[in-house]
Amino acid sequence: MFVDSLGNVPRKSYKDILNKIEGRYYHRETFEPYDEMKLFDFWRLYYTAFSRAQDLLVLTCNEDKKTPSKYIKEVYGELQSVEALDLSEFTFHTVKSVNLKNTFSFTSHIAVYETCALQYKFYKELEFMPIRQGAMLFGTLVHETIEDVHRAALRHETEKITKDNITS
Repeated sequence: MFVDSLGNVPRKSYKDILNKIEGRYYHRETFEPYDEMKLFDFWRLYYTAFSRAQDLLVLTCNEDKKTPSKYIKEVYGELQSVEALDLSEFTFHTVKSVNLKNTFSFTSHIAVYETCALQYKFYKELEFMPIRQGAMLFGTLVHETIEDVHRAALRHETEKITKDNITS
């Protein structure tokens, strides 16, 4: 598992207006203090990434004044450099298969659903075509073509990236 973005810093992840609404209607004690919530969210993010490693966790960053951040620097400084690693010492297992979730975009999924759930079902689940199909179809085709080219490049299948394949 490779983890980058070690220059991140905790950021406030709640809105003051929500605190006022919550204080008015929610009468339970808060689970986490608001002033520390950004730290908890920050470390939860890294915990999630770190806990995914099966055989080896590699922390990577462009080492400069801001990276790694002061929150990571103490731990990062104690780690062994990658140059000192002998990868033959490790037994790497096959990456576990995962059930990838669908990707949704605001304009072609969420906005359609918010306009009309039944319309979303017809267009996205049952694959009916809307009357104004020209612009939506063009945008979808361009987006899917770019994704296909990107995936082929990531798989090192550059021979599949031809004008004929893109056109089809």
